[in-house]
Amino acid sequence: MIIFMVFMGRTFIFRDMDYYYSKFWKNDPNLQSIEDYFENNGVDFEKINWSERVKLIDHGSTGSYHIDDCIKKVDFSSFSQSERSIVLNGSGKYHHRTFFLVKNSSSVELSYVQLDAHTDFGTWGVCNDFVNSGGFVENIVDLKKIKKVYLLGLVPTEIIASLGHNEGMGPNKKFILVDNPPIFNKKTELYLHDNYVLNPEELSDIEFKSLIKYQEKYKSLMRFSPSLIPTEDVYVSIDLDVIGEFPTSFRRLGKLSLENVLELISSIGKTKNIVGADICGLDLNQLSYEEGDKKSIYLKQIYTIYQTLKSFMKSEIYTAQSQSPHLHLSP
Repeated sequence: MIIFMVFMGRTFIFRDMDYYYSKFWKNDPNLQSIEDYFENNGVDFEKINWSERVKLIDHGSTGSYHIDDCIKKVDFSSFSQSERSIVLNGSGKYHHRTFFLVKNSSSVELSYVQLDAHTDFGTWGVCNDFVNSGGFVENIVDLKKIKKVYLLGLVPTEIIASLGHNEGMGPNKKFILVDNPPIFNKKTELYLHDNYVLNPEELSDIEFKSLIKYQEKYKSLMRFSPSLIPTEDVYVSIDLDVIGEFPTSFRRLGKLSLENVLELISSIGKTKNIVGADICGLDLNQLSYEEGDKKSIYLKQIYTIYQTLKSFMKSEIYTAQSQSPHLHLSP
């Protein structure tokens, strides 16, 4: 009897629309670049058709519209994560899709681990029956199946969005701290990366005091251990802005390296059952003209993250026949 460790999961990529309103539909060039690179490396995809009812904001006299990033909760019943799966997502503005992936996981009890420079847990984040990229983690926390949420690699200044909100504009803008910020709940743990020096001059007095007030709520990433995770099943979501130099909409915000991210994935995968994962955040528009030749380097790094996730999402397949391990991607 020979035992092969085979990735028995599925790789998905969104059939994506960078939508403005129904008049304009176009493919996300970031996803297209990822798809092309992965296909050249022999990866096949199942595509998720994504159709969302978006909330349009009318600018009145300007005659223009923009998408509010509050997105209607969509019917995602056609997608099921009954098998392990890795989903390749677009830029960070689509990170809210993770909520639907987690919600549709077949795990009865699940912990959620997010590597991200942001909390994605804004005090304004839950917009009635809408989910948005800046607050969807609060929706995940509310899921009954979720027993614990770990936010890794956070930037202190980005935690502020979870503590209150700004009112007014320009010199009249004021930061309003909310009572009992919802991010400090029994399910959620926050881990800051260890290479960040907080500069009080970057913040208003009230913002700085707000961070100090709750400093006992944050932990050093060095204190994170997968042994703390209470469930066997874990979902892992990675926003590439957690990597400092990666071309994202928030470039140079995160302080983790690619090696840090791979080490975290490995430490979780060695002790827990990663049942699903997604990767988002690439924004090639952030590359300068001089950096154009580095595109393939960043795509290779995404592929390396994918390969590392895949290596820890395997099942034991018993066979009496001697054959090579294979990648099983069919439904």
